Amino acid sequence: MHCRLTISCALALIAYAAGCHAAPLTLARRSTIALPTQATDQFGQPFTITGLSAITYLDPTRCGAAEPAPDSDHRFIAVMDNSSKLIELSIRFDASGVITQCTLIRGLTLTTTHDWEGAAFTDPARNSIILSDEDRAALSEFRLTDGTLIRDIAPPSIYTQRRANLGLESLSSRERTDHYWLANEEALAIDGPISTPTSGTDVRLSLLNIAPTPISAPLLIKQVVYRTEPIHGAVVNGARSGLSGLVALPDGRLLALERSFGLASPLFLTRVYEVTTAATDVRLQTAGLTPGTFSRCGKSLIYSGGNNNLEGLCLGPRLAGPASTRWALVGIVDDGDPISINQVVSFQLDGLSTRRRELQVAPAH
Repeated sequence: MHCRLTISCALALIAYAAGCHAAPLTLARRSTIALPTQATDQFGQPFTITGLSAITYLDPTRCGAAEPAPDSDHRFIAVMDNSSKLIELSIRFDASGVITQCTLIRGLTLTTTHDWEGAAFTDPARNSIILSDEDRAALSEFRLTDGTLIRDIAPPSIYTQRRANLGLESLSSRERTDHYWLANEEALAIDGPISTPTSGTDVRLSLLNIAPTPISAPLLIKQVVYRTEPIHGAVVNGARSGLSGLVALPDGRLLALERSFGLASPLFLTRVYEVTTAATDVRLQTAGLTPGTFSRCGKSLIYSGGNNNLEGLCLGPRLAGPASTRWALVGIVDDGDPISINQVVSFQLDGLSTRRRELQVAPAH
């Protein structure tokens, strides 16, 4: 028996979440912690920690377990791009989201090497992680016990139209479901231009049902268009403004992490938006987006600040007890430039419902 929702139950929860009147969200940065530069994998082999591109919370509640105490040790997996390496971290937070302890638990070597950019934990029963690969436009699931590849998962074929190094950047799982939000970093080649200092870029957000059964292609539930902000400064080598992370929230809402790099102060600008996904479904626009035929997602800015190359973001534990509307949001900084170092960044997110999704398990067959 798998700890997952049936499609019908999950779709009902989508409708429920969309009809709720949610409180406004607020987000404040709380702390930054530098990470070690070395880890050791399951074979006893040391490796250098570099190029951290995504982070995901090993949420024990994804199979219906009770929420851990706020001051517990919370486990996270951070992913290195252009690599086969993961690291596991144990993090403690105070009631406001400040990191009070961050410990490197282990390194893990996967059985394949690719440009991993997005990460989503499945659930404690499966104990696996799904990664999005920018260079193949693919998804892969790995066991967290030993790094073995479980399966490759084909994303919507539209993503084969990605631009080099601007492909599948973002992946996030919806609480207690088999639903995952997936997105590219900047516009597909058939969908329009990339970002400039005067214009943002259109990316496709895809809501997928990725069942735990060994199928190669997930069900595409919905696909909508999200437009990023322009580059926040003048163009220099490597300048861009794209979508680098998605965070699916327990009450059905979605956050978008935009990363901008340009000749300005700060050089890197982090912007986080609350996203309204009630927009035109563009699944059938497979030859490219047709101007004037679709509405884009709505977005509301909840955070803007300099965090160097903050590339990944995930929801962490609830803070201050089970009745609290305050949660930890955790980001990871990529050291792949002269000014950024390996860091974990914590935020305090306020305004989430105290009520979590009810877990409904599909019957065993």
